[in-house]
Amino acid sequence: MNRKIIVLIALLTISGNSNAFYDGHKLAPLCTSENRGDNNICASYLISIVDTVRTLEHWKLLIEKDFCIPANVTAGQLAKVFIKYMNKHSENLHHRASSLAMNAFSHSFPCK
Repeated sequence: MNRKIIVLIALLTISGNSNAFYDGHKLAPLCTSENRGDNNICASYLISIVDTVRTLEHWKLLIEKDFCIPANVTAGQLAKVFIKYMNKHSENLHHRASSLAMNAFSHSFPCK
């Protein structure tokens, strides 16, 4: 029970864009960069989102699944999904990258 409260408080405190590590403007260029280091930052960021969501699911802290990414999907594929979504929704680049990535994953990997 205490863990659920802590997670809820953490999620509520990070809901605004002002304290985001990355928004779409910052993450998208890293995902499309020719620089391998930038690509690794992008991939690590996206993988951490997936791992966090899977952990919350395991702890039964999520009411419903927003996306179901197959086990064989690579970090590079996650980046391509993110960039494809951002290209279609460039008006949302100012939003936090984590929310944008979750939207991208929900569109590309819906739960059946």
